Amino acid sequence: MATPPNANGYIRMQDIVFKKAFSNPPIVIGSVRKGSESRDPWITVGTYKVTTSGFIISVQSPNGDIGSTQYTVDWIAIGN
Repeated sequence: MATPPNANGYIRMQDIVFKKAFSNPPIVIGSVRKGSESRDPWITVGTYKVTTSGFIISVQSPNGDIGSTQYTVDWIAIGN
């Protein structure tokens, strides 16, 4: 679980470090659990720069509605 900080009003990003490194870069999937406001804008979750030791997770909005909204993102890494 992560709560990425605001990067620029359109995107929230956070570095995630795995508790245990994988032998090969895993498949990482992320999903927004809940926003802090009752009206959540159209958003997407992305995973970037996946390595054996971690990745970057992001929450993005094409219309810039995430400036003051905190998002909890659940993620899972699958690999060996």
